[in-house]
Amino acid sequence: MAFRVILSDRARHRLSQLTRPILDTILDCLNEIQDDPYRDPDLRVTLVIPLYRIYPDAYLCGNWAIAYRVRGQDEILVEEIGNHFY
Repeated sequence: MAFRVILSDRARHRLSQLTRPILDTILDCLNEIQDDPYRDPDLRVTLVIPLYRIYPDAYLCGNWAIAYRVRGQDEILVEEIGNHFY
């Protein structure tokens, strides 16, 4: 099954602020998530956006984490991308 990645406004804004090497890493991880959003449960972390929200079960991507959820049958909504996680 092919999944379609949709970026929230916050995620799109974050991507626009990243340097090219970090952006390339994030895009590689988004491709991995798009292939299988349920992959690598051992690479899950809790993403923290200070003074805003905590996202449990975010996907670890190098020094960054990607918070997303599967919507419907074929959509992946990327809610947030950040580098504060545990």
